[in-house]
Amino acid sequence: MGKEDMDNKVKLLWEDRFFLVVYKPAGMLSVPAETEKGIPVLSDWVRDNIEIDLSIRGDFSFRRRMGVVHRLDKDTSGLVLVAKSEAVFLKLQGFFKKREVEKEYLALVWGETSSTGEVKMPIERDRSRFGRFRVGIEGKEALTKFRRIGLKRNQGKFLSLLEVFPWTGRTHQIRVHFSYLGWPIVGDGLYGGESLPSQKRLFLHAQKIVLPHPISRQRLEFKSPCPADLWFLWEAI
Repeated sequence: MGKEDMDNKVKLLWEDRFFLVVYKPAGMLSVPAETEKGIPVLSDWVRDNIEIDLSIRGDFSFRRRMGVVHRLDKDTSGLVLVAKSEAVFLKLQGFFKKREVEKEYLALVWGETSSTGEVKMPIERDRSRFGRFRVGIEGKEALTKFRRIGLKRNQGKFLSLLEVFPWTGRTHQIRVHFSYLGWPIVGDGLYGGESLPSQKRLFLHAQKIVLPHPISRQRLEFKSPCPADLWFLWEAI
């Protein structure tokens, strides 16, 4: 984990003829949402800055998402893959479905976690509260593994800094699983995570992604350092 200057703009980190890797800042949607208007959207940035092949019209989601392969929550920062064609979009989505993509997040949670662990509990939509999910027997299977890399105390309460490895990609998966364990993510008010002083968003960052290249199958690894706002929160504890 390292320092970097806080940048509220999208960063193009890597690009070839087939896809690109970008840094999505917190406060930006990955793709349009009917319930959230007037908020910056990553797919709009792609439309305005990247040449995407929209000549084939077989997959509506590819055009609507402007090639954005997977989503991060609005207040989560980090790495996102963007395909330049429909064929590559479907190939990369297939990698996710087949568990050929490895993802790693940095998260700060309330509580003293175990040094390593995992939670394998299904996740379903919470029908009692719009926009919220929960662990439930009728949900889809979800598996999250983690490793603790730091432990501090703040006014008598423990906080654990974790590297988190979601093996599935359910909506709000990391947030739901750690809340279920009694270790909510710091700053995640939707799932019971109290904020630290001056904190403006939840402490969750997609810092690493590993995948095969969609054409050559070469193993690729991309990393994104911890954003400065999260780094300074941790250092200030």
